Amino acid sequence: MNEGGRSTRTRNKAGEQGQLYMSAKEMRQFQLAMRNSLVETENVNTSITEIEEMKTFFPTEQQFSDPLLYIDSLIKKENIHQYGCIKIIPPATFRPPLGFDQNSDQKLPTRYQVLQELSQGKAFK
Repeated sequence: MNEGGRSTRTRNKAGEQGQLYMSAKEMRQFQLAMRNSLVETENVNTSITEIEEMKTFFPTEQQFSDPLLYIDSLIKKENIHQYGCIKIIPPATFRPPLGFDQNSDQKLPTRYQVLQELSQGKAFK
């Protein structure tokens, strides 16, 4: 800080992007962050020898007649909340119904969405 109590900024080169202005404190923090980023040089996942297999369920035709009801029963009976992910293999005879008429001339409306606005917290219209 100078006599007026304001922090002074020094000019530091920032490669090809032009000039970067940082205070001495910001420069020290930046240099510390760069040194810390070089510390981890090996893959930390190499010490993992075995990953547990995902919990898999094989429902019968009768159990899977209503898939949402089956999933609800898993929540209540099997306590599937304890797993991060589960796999449900439906019976070979399971054929889900189509959610639309393939022969229809009706067009599905689409919306114009600006992704940048979503990252700024603006609601989807």
